Amino acid sequence: MNDQDDDKPIPAPILIVGLVLVLGCMIWCGLMFFVYGGSIIYGVIGGVCLGASYSFGKQIWAQFVAQKR
Repeated sequence: MNDQDDDKPIPAPILIVGLVLVLGCMIWCGLMFFVYGGSIIYGVIGGVCLGASYSFGKQIWAQFVAQKR
């Protein structure tokens, strides 16, 4: 077994598209949360989207900012 860390980074365009899709889903869930009077399902989905957008943002930050240092 090799213990080398040979993980290739995810291409930046895929990360950006994923971030845009997750932000769109988060906005839609937020609107539905307010329209339907605070349905817990839309709140949960919005929270998951918030976490996913944070993860995508950290990946993008690591690729663009960490490489320049």
